[in-house]
Amino acid sequence: MKRALILIYLYASLGNIVNNQTNIPLPTYKGEKFEEHQKYYEEWVESINNYNRNLNSDKVISHNDKATLYYNRFNTYYKALPDDSTDILYIFFDAFNYDKDYFCERYLSIIKNTDIHNWVKPSYGKVSFNMNRVCESVFQSYNKQLIKRLELMKERDQRYRIGDVDMKKQTLLDSLNMIEIDSIISSYGYPNRNIVGIEYEHYLVYTLLHSNLEYMEKYYPLIEKTIDQNLLAPRHIANLYDRIEMLNDRSQKYGTQSTLDKDGKWVLYKLVDKYNVNKFREEIGFRKLEKDDFN
Repeated sequence: MKRALILIYLYASLGNIVNNQTNIPLPTYKGEKFEEHQKYYEEWVESINNYNRNLNSDKVISHNDKATLYYNRFNTYYKALPDDSTDILYIFFDAFNYDKDYFCERYLSIIKNTDIHNWVKPSYGKVSFNMNRVCESVFQSYNKQLIKRLELMKERDQRYRIGDVDMKKQTLLDSLNMIEIDSIISSYGYPNRNIVGIEYEHYLVYTLLHSNLEYMEKYYPLIEKTIDQNLLAPRHIANLYDRIEMLNDRSQKYGTQSTLDKDGKWVLYKLVDKYNVNKFREEIGFRKLEKDDFN
């Protein structure tokens, strides 16, 4: 664990040598060597310019949207092949320094562990090796025992809700999960992306949805604070917020909750503002509700 953290620190320090949102020369056309350059070069250059423009803009965007911009910028430079392969490190560390957990989740799942970029990977050599080690170290820094506890909690949360439904047995498991939630938060605070990574950051909040109102209200401020600290994606609070409002007989904001009508049909629970609900949903990365959703 110490070696992993030291490696992260050393590479992050290298990244901090450069200014945030670093400029490097645009990659030149390499269509004579790579078929992909013949097809996509102009599109890549246009995308790079757009990413740089958006990241330098004064326009306020969400943390996760900005992290996505940084990742897409890196991915496009990576495919377009900077003329000096080491230049990609500056773009790598811009994204890494902004949100290492978001970026490395994308990097490891797409760049390193898929065939999408196999045609370009040999061009980077040791540069690729170094980038891989940085993000692998981020992954190794996560609390594996805590992740196992979250996985078990999620499995208990769904055990009798799907398939052979048995709500009597499920209620007992939900009670065990509430005890586990108390224990985890008492020891770690909210298990956020710095501790367990992007893949598991939402496990606790969704398990919390199957507790009681008092319990949800108890931990809502902690989850809201975690989001404010950019350690949990904002979309993960929408269901909890709406569930609390519904249980308090108030109108929901994001349109995540439905109830049974007198005919036994699921219908959207009342909204605080049906004309702006899609604006609220868009702000946290949810799809828009369609006309049929309101019936």
